[in-house]
Amino acid sequence: MKRELKCAVVVVMLLFVATAVHATRLSTATGSALERLELQEIWYKVKSGDNLNMIARNFGTSVEDIRFYNEHARGQYIFPGQKFRIILPVKDHQPAVRVHKKLQKKAIRTIKAKTAFQKLTAKKVVKKKVIDTKADDKEETSKKAIITIKAKKAYQMLAAKKAVKKKVIATKGDDNEEASKKAIITIKAKKAYQMLAAKKAVKKKVIATKGDDSEEASKKKIVKISKKTKTKSSSDAKFHVVREGEVLGEIAEKTGLSVKELRMWNGLDKNSTIRVGQKLRLTKPRFYVAKRGDSLYRISKKTGVPVAMLKYFNKGMSKTIQNDDVIFLDKDVFIPYALKKAESSIGKRKVRLLAQYIDIAYKRYGVDRNLIAAVIKVESNFNSKARSRTDAYGLMQLMDETAHDMRVNRYDELQNVMGGTKYLAHLFKRFNGDLSKVLAGYNAGPGTVEKYKGIPPYRETKNFIAKVKKTYNTSVAKMLES
Repeated sequence: MKRELKCAVVVVMLLFVATAVHATRLSTATGSALERLELQEIWYKVKSGDNLNMIARNFGTSVEDIRFYNEHARGQYIFPGQKFRIILPVKDHQPAVRVHKKLQKKAIRTIKAKTAFQKLTAKKVVKKKVIDTKADDKEETSKKAIITIKAKKAYQMLAAKKAVKKKVIATKGDDNEEASKKAIITIKAKKAYQMLAAKKAVKKKVIATKGDDSEEASKKKIVKISKKTKTKSSSDAKFHVVREGEVLGEIAEKTGLSVKELRMWNGLDKNSTIRVGQKLRLTKPRFYVAKRGDSLYRISKKTGVPVAMLKYFNKGMSKTIQNDDVIFLDKDVFIPYALKKAESSIGKRKVRLLAQYIDIAYKRYGVDRNLIAAVIKVESNFNSKARSRTDAYGLMQLMDETAHDMRVNRYDELQNVMGGTKYLAHLFKRFNGDLSKVLAGYNAGPGTVEKYKGIPPYRETKNFIAKVKKTYNTSVAKMLES
């Protein structure tokens, strides 16, 4: 038994040695083959988180090469601890298949770089040419300008020489005539001057001989004449009609104003232009009609009136400015006598505000301011929240139908005055300017006036007409006195 065991062990040992020798021969054979191909063999042990793409990227080979040399890598998954045989070139440690591709990429990059460089050089050449052409153009234009200036100077010199020659020719032989003419002119001028002086002396004597009454009368006449001239000049200077070729700077010099004032008073920006026939305002406007997107700051920038003054002139104005809102810019407004009399009951500010409302309505529809104030006095006694038994509301006691026809909001003070004035202007046209019929139509309606062919037999209407006429006449008389 012992012999048999020993023999078995010897046989196993011999087999092991034989396999080892065979393996070494194979490895040397493969190693020598790889060396001949200038390749090297690397064994890589898979770690957790590795995948074939990552391994191929790290060693600079492809997934197909790894799968070709490793049969167990041909499945879907790999596991930590697995060993992969990787064959790489000896020199640059990259697969032989990828070398050609890398060279191709380098060649493409070099070609792109060359084309980019060529484009840059072409652009620089074009720029240089453009600069050279510009310089040449400037030189040519400057040369042309010099030539034209020289030509003009030469022409002027020739014209001056010709003129001098003509003068020399004319003066020859005519010296005596010119001298005699000059002497005659001086004698005539002296005589005319003496005549004027004598006339002035006579006038002074006549004025001195007249009494004090005549002096006062003459002074009054002078005052009247000066007032007329002032009013004429002021009315003429309110607007300037733009002529052909005029600029804002020239108009400002002519009128004695600044360009800034002209822009502000006419709502002109820096970019806006003026056209021929356009009327430019030469005086500060009294009010400004708001447009969409306007604010107090914008209005003050356009008109030149500070924001604080705008707030003072427009007390009671809503915070948000709407389209077509009237913003007052000036303080000097005509105040009718009927309104001025109500100052103690409604206050100065209210009087000022209503006077501005009446002034705007008068300018829009042409109805006398004293008449508007008289109607407001009789209708509501200047109470903007007055309401009658028949549901008439506001300063001019507008009915809802009338306000709708006049297209106004009767609950707004300014629109109430504007609507009532518009209604009065409409009645004046309808009844051919007859004040009694106009007032009767305002109180009782135009249909009733036409029905009765005159003033209707209503006590309320008759009293209304009498009161309005009385207040209107007194305010007109006071205005004429002042």
